[in-house]
Amino acid sequence: MYSFACLIVILMAIYAYRFYKSIVNKDEKSRNKNLVLFFIFSICSCYIHYYALVTAGVVNLILLIYVIKNRKNDKKALIYFLAVAVLQILLYIPWLIYFVGQLKHVNSGFWIEVSFIKTTAEILSIQFSRNVDLPILELSVALIISIIVNVYAIYKLYKLRKESKIAIISIAVYIVVTAIMAIISIKMPILYARYLIVMTGMYMFTLAFIISKEKNKIITVAICIIILISGIICNIQNTRINYDKSNQDAYKYIDENIQNDDIMIYSSVEKGIMVGGLVAAKYPQNKQYFVNIESWKYVPQMTVVDDWEFLKDYKGRIWIIMPESMEFYDKIPKDNITILKDTKRFDTKYHDIIFNIMLVEKK
Repeated sequence: MYSFACLIVILMAIYAYRFYKSIVNKDEKSRNKNLVLFFIFSICSCYIHYYALVTAGVVNLILLIYVIKNRKNDKKALIYFLAVAVLQILLYIPWLIYFVGQLKHVNSGFWIEVSFIKTTAEILSIQFSRNVDLPILELSVALIISIIVNVYAIYKLYKLRKESKIAIISIAVYIVVTAIMAIISIKMPILYARYLIVMTGMYMFTLAFIISKEKNKIITVAICIIILISGIICNIQNTRINYDKSNQDAYKYIDENIQNDDIMIYSSVEKGIMVGGLVAAKYPQNKQYFVNIESWKYVPQMTVVDDWEFLKDYKGRIWIIMPESMEFYDKIPKDNITILKDTKRFDTKYHDIIFNIMLVEKK
């Protein structure tokens, strides 16, 4: 999703720029072709990720302001762009019902936690770390690299301000979208550093422009080496974490003992939603129950229950799967319940998730 969103968003930005240039050059044929391509990538951005949706909204607004200001020189451009804008809105209407529903879910409970210091550090460093929840040393190194490169970029943009309007607009879009998400997060926690990868193309366009104007080859080579090394380290790190053998140990244990009629239960306590989501996706053939202790709404693939009534008439085996602790088990009614396999803990490299798994039977 992130790689596709990154590609679609930068293609949208490229054709927005070409649409603008064709107006400047009074090239009607090129203008219309670029507007059509911009429209396609813009509506695709709206559907692929919500950060891409906001990015598309900001880019469309910038173009709208431009065609309105330039209407005396090119009335057709304004008319065509307004038609495209209306068409985008109409094409997005089918998703609005889900969008509104997800807003309600996020407002009721969501897994993102916004911490001023930690979130700010991750947002500033994400383009050179490509990861969140890094150890403090790795996060600090990525943050220092990011600050150095960004200070250099700001300095060069100021020096080249007369010829860097498009580069400034590109990075401004990145900053504005981030600011919008930060403001919304005052009420709903949606500011998450990894989501900014969607706008990586906007960031890299500005950096590429600056590098292309840099006369000192040592600085150019140094920045390219920094980007290359950080990219290699990130890929090695992600591969090592995501494909570590420990990530499969919990599933192997369940595979060895699971039966078709077994049910699985989780709760929202601690990282329960993450653990539950992973296991539920792995075993869709088994009935999944999410005991909604903390009133979460973001619980795909599971039957959401608010109490223990669903166990009243149930007879059979139950997998209790929790992170970090098994306090959740203490809350379960113990009538006619026998422990078949006591708590077994599995530590994984993937997000440092801990699976605590217990198998019981209700007769």
